[in-house]
Amino acid sequence: MLFERRLLQQGQSAKWLLILAGLCAVAGGFFALFQAQFFSRIIQKIFLEVQPVSQVGENFLGLALVLAARAILLGGQEVIASRAAFQVKQAVRQRLISHLSGVSHWGLGRESSGEVSQMIIEGVDALEPYFSQYLPQAVVAFWVPPILCLTVFQIDPLSGIVFVITAPLIPFFMRLIADVSERQTQRQWGRLSQLSAFLFDALQGLVTIKRLGKSAEIANRLAEKGEEYRQATLETLRTTFLSALVMEMLSTLSTAVVAVQVGLRLLYGWISFEQAMFVLVLAPEVYLPLRLLGQRFHAGMSGVAAWKRIAKLFELPKDELREEVLDEASGQTNQASHCFGKEIVLRGISFAYPNKKPTLQNIHAKLPIGTITVLVGESGAGKTTLLNLVLRLIRPTTGQILIDGKPIEAIPLAQWWEGIGVAPQQPFLFQGTVRENLAFAKPDASLSEIQQAARLAYADEFIEQLPKGYETLLGENGYGLSAGEKQRLVLARAYLKNAPLLILDESTANVDPQSLAKICLSLQEQVEGRAILIVSHQPQVWEIGQRFWVLRDGYLQEMNRQEFETSALRKLTGAQWNQTDIDARELPVDRRWRLEKSASNALAQTTMFPSESFSKEHPFAIAGWKPWLHQMWSLRAWISLAVLLGWAAIFSNVGLLSTSAYIIAFAALQPSIALLQTAIVGVRFFGISRGVFRYLERLMSHRVTLDLLSKMRVWFYRALEPRVPQLFGRYGSGELLSRLIGDLASLEPFYVRAIAPVIVAFFIGVGMFGWLYALQPALAWIGAGFYLFAFLLVLPLEYVITLHLGAAIPTLRGKFNEQLVLFLQGMVDLKVNRRLGEFSKRLLMSAKRYGKGVFRFNALISLQGVWMNFLAYFAMWVTLWVAAPLVWEGALSGLSLAGLGLGVWSSFEAFLLLPQAVQHFVSGRAALSRLGELVSVQQGLPVKQMDLRTQIMRCNIKVEQVSYHYPESEENPTSPKNGEARRRGIESISFELSEGQRLGIVGRSGSGKTTLVNLLLGLIEPQSGVITIDGADLLQYDLT
Repeated sequence: MLFERRLLQQGQSAKWLLILAGLCAVAGGFFALFQAQFFSRIIQKIFLEVQPVSQVGENFLGLALVLAARAILLGGQEVIASRAAFQVKQAVRQRLISHLSGVSHWGLGRESSGEVSQMIIEGVDALEPYFSQYLPQAVVAFWVPPILCLTVFQIDPLSGIVFVITAPLIPFFMRLIADVSERQTQRQWGRLSQLSAFLFDALQGLVTIKRLGKSAEIANRLAEKGEEYRQATLETLRTTFLSALVMEMLSTLSTAVVAVQVGLRLLYGWISFEQAMFVLVLAPEVYLPLRLLGQRFHAGMSGVAAWKRIAKLFELPKDELREEVLDEASGQTNQASHCFGKEIVLRGISFAYPNKKPTLQNIHAKLPIGTITVLVGESGAGKTTLLNLVLRLIRPTTGQILIDGKPIEAIPLAQWWEGIGVAPQQPFLFQGTVRENLAFAKPDASLSEIQQAARLAYADEFIEQLPKGYETLLGENGYGLSAGEKQRLVLARAYLKNAPLLILDESTANVDPQSLAKICLSLQEQVEGRAILIVSHQPQVWEIGQRFWVLRDGYLQEMNRQEFETSALRKLTGAQWNQTDIDARELPVDRRWRLEKSASNALAQTTMFPSESFSKEHPFAIAGWKPWLHQMWSLRAWISLAVLLGWAAIFSNVGLLSTSAYIIAFAALQPSIALLQTAIVGVRFFGISRGVFRYLERLMSHRVTLDLLSKMRVWFYRALEPRVPQLFGRYGSGELLSRLIGDLASLEPFYVRAIAPVIVAFFIGVGMFGWLYALQPALAWIGAGFYLFAFLLVLPLEYVITLHLGAAIPTLRGKFNEQLVLFLQGMVDLKVNRRLGEFSKRLLMSAKRYGKGVFRFNALISLQGVWMNFLAYFAMWVTLWVAAPLVWEGALSGLSLAGLGLGVWSSFEAFLLLPQAVQHFVSGRAALSRLGELVSVQQGLPVKQMDLRTQIMRCNIKVEQVSYHYPESEENPTSPKNGEARRRGIESISFELSEGQRLGIVGRSGSGKTTLVNLLLGLIEPQSGVITIDGADLLQYDLT
């Protein structure tokens, strides 16, 4: 059994719901006794006693009530268990997010954001079947078979002995296979996590990948990763399905043994007919809980495997002061300035990451108020680590940080962070307006304060050129802004805080020289009353430094300006201080070309979201369906074989129960044993073939599914690649990851659980109609009515309801994933700016909305399953009710009566899967629509498959009257300044560059340099003009 102690402890939040679900399941199994009693009594009175229907009406009524009660109890159990699973998942996500909020900076840095987000969403979702299916079924398997066996012992001890011997074999073999399967499942989850992390990194770096010409290589690696995951999954499924095969074989063969031995004893009059029929009807009910436990064993094992990986996140080291991280009750404190005295002193500071050599060793330094201190050193020397120590994101291994002689730990962490303004190395910008991003560090800041901070960082120059100014929407990570403009925004955010300690971590590395000169002047003006610590490799920044921290080989040397100029500068630059002002005439280029920023000639920074409206779903559904159907058609032979095997498995079950009932009925007439030999052989055949066919069908279906999924994943990535960078203005990487992982995961059961079950159910209905028509045409039309009712009324109704409730789930998951990625990647900024608690609450609310959407959806599916179960029971009841008069009239042999009821009931095994098929069809259709939406975005360059040039001879580049303008936002198509339609981009650019020549492109941040480079790289296509290489249009080359 899969009873992981720590995982079971998570169920404490829904303990009573789980107990109630177990009680409903046990009660439903207990009612099987009354079902068998009423069924056997009806057959006894109509077949042997030849009584009219009017004399068995009470038994029919009792059977109807019992069947209705079982259906209600089954539905109640599933709904309650789904609710319990929802509460457990919500509690786990809440604890996990809370824990990650308090994880130390270096601890969280060890994990990939893609892998962590995958575990919080898909990993936690994998716990649902464990709590909603496996645990309730384990309770049923523990209680119901012993109760039924005890009852059978009192009626027929020999059959009870058969049950006692064979039933325990099912969990025994399940346990034997579990160890191997568990290891394989862990390996499968590992492959999935690696695939998620790889996809996340590939998505965020897709523009860089295209620029480096590595798109084809990444696509091939994605195919390799997908193949590794496919192989690991198939290996796990083979073992799991082998376990299911053993259990199927044991249960069906045991039922066959019971049917044969009871029939033979009935033949010689050693048992009554009613008792024999009671035992036969009860036999599948004894093994059914164990069979279902085996079927849900894989779901339980996946839940345990997912939990073990989730548990590793809980093991990440926590920050001891995490409570203060989340404490926002005090709001914006006014005591921030009082916690800083005259200087900050680092005394004997050393730091080493776990299992690594020390990064910093015996650091002694002072950071006085009123001075600009510049921290310099080679890349990887430990500069950012030192800043993290000052920020108290990590703790020193040895040594202390003192404020006027007092340990820094004496200052509450929230108060310490309140007094620090930080401009990090990687700008943290989220989807929102410019104003919201600037006010991130001070949410209650007025517009005038924000504008003043922007002026200090010289960000107001480009902000005022945006269509809506401070209300212009930004994409994720500031998509649409140049690197220099992003850094100026983050610097303005740090200024807005008006903190006594200002830390800049290479936050001007991408700022143009003109703007940098203004920023340096601003820093000199703002240094009074505060300490400024700057990490920079730029000599222009070194010029304003008053004190210098030179970091080399883990040791820090503190210098004044004169010492730095005379000793350290030459080692760092290889040049004298007076040579840092670079003369443009000395630049190693043949020509210089300047992009001037103007209203008509500038990089488009305005449209962060597209102007196209995507309200209609149909075109995208077509875009998504086309490759899916193409891939399915390529596997049509395997799909046909899988459908045939599925049909054969269910029909074998129909044959097993019908033939077993026929043996009992025929044996009651005490014929010659030779007349029963054919039926006995048939029972053995059906008992064996059911398990074999089911094993082959499952293996074949999942192989087809994984093949489809692997091909679709690579197709989607290749379809996505030409549409970058346009997509990043519309979707965040969290949303794209949700689609690439979540939506493709929704397609995993799309064939095996959405399309195949419908086809199998259709052919089962056709086969049952033929069998019933051969026995009695009236019964065939009755059965056809129920099958058509399920197909034409119940199925469409379920589809409409499911479509209504299920449509929101992908959107909720996408928003949850976006906020989760924002939370994980912006953790440092969230902590330092004391917004972690707020964003954690937002994330938890998003998780709750997503969880509630999934719960409502699963509860609906459970209720739909109840209706289909009720329909199966009702079909059996009506078949018996209609067949009884026919037996009385002699139009139907009484030998077929019991087999008819059990056969019709067991045929609905195919239809019981239809509610889940509808669910997976709706989610798969939505996934295809969402994927189609992405690939329907107009790509930067048309993808050509034929006659592409692959070789460049001389590399003579000619740009003739090239223009490119980004589309304006529909929300604000005009400039707020002049009211005229604004077109931002580059206009009528012309130049030539021959082999061996060099061309320098210079200009202010946002003037269009990146746009021009993207045009030359083929990431976007000129709207007018032409770019040629060796006289041929750039579009004629294979840019991959």
